[in-house]
Amino acid sequence: METLIKSDGGKKTDGSMVTQESGRTPHGMLDLRDVALLRQHFARFVSEQLKENVHYGKIPGSIKPSLLQAGAYEIVRLYNCTATFPNDLMTVDKDLSTGYFCYTVCCRVVDGHGVIRAEGLGCCSTFESRYRYRLEWWNRPGQPAGNEWLRRGTRWARRIPNPDIFDLQNTALKMATKRAVVAAAQALGCAAEMFTQDLEDLAVEEPSITPPDPEPITPTPVQNTAALEDLRGQVMKKIHDLGWNTEKTSAWLKQSTGKQNRHEVSLEGWRNADQRLEDLLGAGYEKNE
Repeated sequence: METLIKSDGGKKTDGSMVTQESGRTPHGMLDLRDVALLRQHFARFVSEQLKENVHYGKIPGSIKPSLLQAGAYEIVRLYNCTATFPNDLMTVDKDLSTGYFCYTVCCRVVDGHGVIRAEGLGCCSTFESRYRYRLEWWNRPGQPAGNEWLRRGTRWARRIPNPDIFDLQNTALKMATKRAVVAAAQALGCAAEMFTQDLEDLAVEEPSITPPDPEPITPTPVQNTAALEDLRGQVMKKIHDLGWNTEKTSAWLKQSTGKQNRHEVSLEGWRNADQRLEDLLGAGYEKNE
């Protein structure tokens, strides 16, 4: 139905609104058949070209899957565009006395003619809880005093400021860039209809403090307990940040240390595991790969 104003000496000259059947598309709007075709083409692209846990991930309790960085770049390529990150649009706030770095990155998706097709902003700071804090373990008998200590399985741990927070400056920049390109890709075509935000943009739980499933604990030598627990906490945090589930974590630990139960891994085993994780991250390993 198209709304028109009749004022040509016809039946209505007072400017009142009349309706008229019309198959014409209103000026400035896409033809509905073209919209349907675009939506069908995008859905086919997702089902045939994108892979779960590579380009997108499933979120428990959510209807839509989560778009990952690799999937965002594929969507940009689908529209024959390029993701750009203008330096003049990037901002950084920092406080060298505290190790606070906050990056805001703009991703512009441009086509072959230089026309901006979409934009997205991404922000990340070293004061996000996953970066700002680390775990300190209680390695003495009994229950520690203070509300800051939380039970984790059969152990007690508390959050303390990360003493190596300056090492995460580049991590914050990379994460802001990742969030920007995901946001820009979602602004293209039908992407927002099929995908939600990236997994790491959801409310961050405290997985390193939340009690895990009960597992038998193999006693470790007293002189190595503090170093072992500290390194184990660091490695498990890196694994969590990569988005690995329990099954993948257990399989990787068995391959790296020969032990599937993390409480059975020796201090030397954790050192080897930590080095392998650093090698993966240094080679550009992406979350949920």
